[in-house]
Amino acid sequence: MRIHSKENSADLSKATEQAETQKAREARKKLVELNAGQEGDVSGARPEISSEAKDLAKARDVALSAPDVREEKIVELRRRIQAGEYNVKPDDIADKMVEDHMRTHGIL
Repeated sequence: MRIHSKENSADLSKATEQAETQKAREARKKLVELNAGQEGDVSGARPEISSEAKDLAKARDVALSAPDVREEKIVELRRRIQAGEYNVKPDDIADKMVEDHMRTHGIL
């Protein structure tokens, strides 16, 4: 086991700092090289929106403009209930509830 003295620790700290400074200089140099030729007048620059982003925005708008409730389905169900034509089996309801619970908890 080797124990470093304060002097060795200071030398190690200084060497680490110098290495980090050198890495920062190299990274800055690479960044300048990558950006070469891209600088200049940006007054006419315009942001571009990808086609995927445009499609997502359109889909969002369509979804938001859609009604929350399907009125035609509600009207039909009310008519069937009032006419005594709407019969639901309790077993079917129980099956759907169990299935929904399992999907909600990632079992299915």
